[in-house]
Amino acid sequence: MGQIDRLISAENIARYVDQLDRELSLDVQASLQQGLLEEENRYGLLSWHLDLVEQRIAEAADRIDKQTARLRQLEDNAMIHRVRIVCSRSITMCKELSAGT
Repeated sequence: MGQIDRLISAENIARYVDQLDRELSLDVQASLQQGLLEEENRYGLLSWHLDLVEQRIAEAADRIDKQTARLRQLEDNAMIHRVRIVCSRSITMCKELSAGT
């Protein structure tokens, strides 16, 4: 494989990996995976391709961890907010009952 072919292959593989990294649709992911496999089969899988994929997988796992932590934080904040609302309503009801007697 010539140098230009390697460059084209590298760009194509990087493009497929980038698109897979961002795509949410399973149908589109399947299509992108097929294109990636065809590109790798056409030009051969090189060790740096595996390094690139492993790096992207690690980055994706890190993003998932951060997003999961943020969701937990939002859920905790929402629960605290709900508790405050319930307490506030309870205090208001107690005051109204006390004022009425």
